[in-house]
Amino acid sequence: MDLRLDGWTKEGTHLDDAQFVRQFIADLAHCIGMTIINGPTVVSFKEFSGDPQAGLSAFAVIAESHIALHTWPVERYVMVDVVSCRDFDSDLAMRFTKSRLQIQKVKLGMVLRKRGGPE
Repeated sequence: MDLRLDGWTKEGTHLDDAQFVRQFIADLAHCIGMTIINGPTVVSFKEFSGDPQAGLSAFAVIAESHIALHTWPVERYVMVDVVSCRDFDSDLAMRFTKSRLQIQKVKLGMVLRKRGGPE
């Protein structure tokens, strides 16, 4: 199951806070019952690009696959992906993300995957 959330926040300052983003990913994983096995790792794209509008990219490897987040603080935009080979409560993940990141407008995408050979 893949949950893809694009969100626009009230303000973007927390989207440029590495500690906040790191804690968000850890808390999201815990909220939906996933097990972090590496990370969360957070990097600032500004350091590499010199682009003042660049934000943070964060990633955690979970036993079930991964959680990723990318931010554009100036645009107050965030992209969150939860990819898992195990089903999880996508509504809970969405509510948690909207609340914690103070998202006002959201666009969701969902991909359901099935293990095994082609049918």
